[in-house]
Amino acid sequence: MSIEQNKALIERMFLVAFNQDKLELLYELCTPDFVCASPFIPTADAIKDGRGSLKQLMITYRAVHPDITYTIDEMVAEDNLVAISFTYIGTHSGEVPGIPATGEKVKVNEICFAHFTDGKLSRIQFCPYGETQSVLSKRSS
Repeated sequence: MSIEQNKALIERMFLVAFNQDKLELLYELCTPDFVCASPFIPTADAIKDGRGSLKQLMITYRAVHPDITYTIDEMVAEDNLVAISFTYIGTHSGEVPGIPATGEKVKVNEICFAHFTDGKLSRIQFCPYGETQSVLSKRSS
């Protein structure tokens, strides 16, 4: 696939699968051996079932922040790699174990590195940065 096709695929993941809660698209967009590296997914789960692990992570985020919305801030692509910075905003309406809902808006900034094989996502790595105020990140504190 071309660089432009890879960029379009990652946009589809964020703006359609995540924003419109169409998580079944992950099985179309990602390779069967897809790996999702995230601070909130145990490494063994990410390797064993990356698509399922990413889907479950997004279900958890939506349960905690029902109005969650992703925005792609910047995107750089080369060969089979796309790097993006993105922001998600949502209201902390659901409970995270040990953290009751606050009703406050949260804003999370992350960088994501997406690798492609044969026109599909084969690996993605999420990296929170900046002054992130995430309910989920407070859980690990």
